[in-house]
Amino acid sequence: MTDSAAGRLRAARSHTSPARRRPGEATAGAAGHEITERKVRITVDLPESLHRALKIHLARHGVDGGSYVRALLVEALADELNDS
Repeated sequence: MTDSAAGRLRAARSHTSPARRRPGEATAGAAGHEITERKVRITVDLPESLHRALKIHLARHGVDGGSYVRALLVEALADELNDS
């Protein structure tokens, strides 16, 4: 596992479970980026093989999917997030 992948996992594990968080409540993003705005839902179509690999990865590392994907997006879009 690369250092950045390990960092994403640590960031995703630090998130509060969605069941314990009220809708719209602030969550910490990767690298401590605080996400405080209203949330919107997106849908992404994945090939079955990618979905299966994602589910296996999440289960092995004890991470929920939403937190993991948010951490990936925050890392990938860091420049755009810092500009806003």
